[in-house]
Amino acid sequence: MKLKLPEEIISPQDVKSVSEELNTYARDLRRAEIKKRVTNKKGSLPNELTPAASAVLGGFLEGKKPSPAVIEQLANALSGILKSTPQIRITLADIPPLKLKQEIVRWFRDSVDSQALVDFRFSSVLLGGMVVSAGSHTYDWSWRKMILGSKVSFSEVLRRV
Repeated sequence: MKLKLPEEIISPQDVKSVSEELNTYARDLRRAEIKKRVTNKKGSLPNELTPAASAVLGGFLEGKKPSPAVIEQLANALSGILKSTPQIRITLADIPPLKLKQEIVRWFRDSVDSQALVDFRFSSVLLGGMVVSAGSHTYDWSWRKMILGSKVSFSEVLRRV
């Protein structure tokens, strides 16, 4: 079964975070089981999962009861995704809103790869537009590049504004 990433997971950092959270959750579940066996008292339940971790876990379990071993298996599968999934870096002139991030990720997952991860960054130096990096390729559609690469001098561009 191929693991499907939910919309909440956008970037490689999100995958790492959910993987660590699931490992912690599995460890806490294991401790609660041990406490129950040793003391015949119910161990404290682990903390609730974030929406992203819950979505991944729910999609992976498909209605089955979660066990620490299965959750650890899922966390390892997420770590494997980082190595095999296309990762794209998009640098924008400002911090993009969540809806825009989700739209861009949805497009990449529909058009490029269903597991694509997008790392969003921002740099005000771009002035506008974006720079997209995928693998060893970089595509620069920033206003900064257009202004600096223009045959018209920068002062001429400012006069026209």
